[in-house]
Amino acid sequence: MSNANESTIDNVSVDLSVRVGKVSMKIGKLKDLKEGSIVELDTQASDSFELLAGEQLLGKGTVEEVDGKIKFTITETA
Repeated sequence: MSNANESTIDNVSVDLSVRVGKVSMKIGKLKDLKEGSIVELDTQASDSFELLAGEQLLGKGTVEEVDGKIKFTITETA
């Protein structure tokens, strides 16, 4: 890849998300969700969370609060 192409690609923004967990739910129960409803996920609070670009797994890591902001530390790359 040429330097011009690399420079262009390096400036493209990608939205990342951190997945806390997953759950499968029947439509009937989904329709009953309201403010205050509790949804149990397939993860424990001590588990690693997933870093994603779209649905592409990039890695796993931990989440902590630092100075009032949530920080994600990568502990494993995909």
